[in-house]
Amino acid sequence: MVQFYFLSVACSLILGFILFFQKKTNQKNESENPESDISFLDEKSASFASLFTSESFFSSYVFQLVIGSLSIITALFILLSPYNGVFLFGDLIPAIACAFGGAAVLVNYYIENSSSELKLPEFLNLFLVEWKEYVGVFCIVVSVIHFIIPGVLFF
Repeated sequence: MVQFYFLSVACSLILGFILFFQKKTNQKNESENPESDISFLDEKSASFASLFTSESFFSSYVFQLVIGSLSIITALFILLSPYNGVFLFGDLIPAIACAFGGAAVLVNYYIENSSSELKLPEFLNLFLVEWKEYVGVFCIVVSVIHFIIPGVLFF
């Protein structure tokens, strides 16, 4: 359906920007060899990043809870009804992007707002917490490609 196509593109794009520009929850101590953690992700655009600071609408906890839940529901529905594609494979990668992005936002929401520690398997902790910027970049790339070429297999 066209509605789920739009939701998958919009949710993936918003989730990607939230995950990419959101501050790290597990900040490393700066005295622990700061030169070893140099990355291209540290040089983010200051003007665009200001949309995702702690005072903005996109970083509010209610918005993150709603967009995370909506993206996981959208991922389930786009697997069931792909847009002009083959069943299950027509929108497989956009569904994975929505599901991983939504899960990363919800897990980070829980980590920031809960007093108890969340025990995740190492694989999920790596993807959803430590590499959330890369999941954000993946969501942005998939949403742009899915918007430009919607009828291609796997996109």
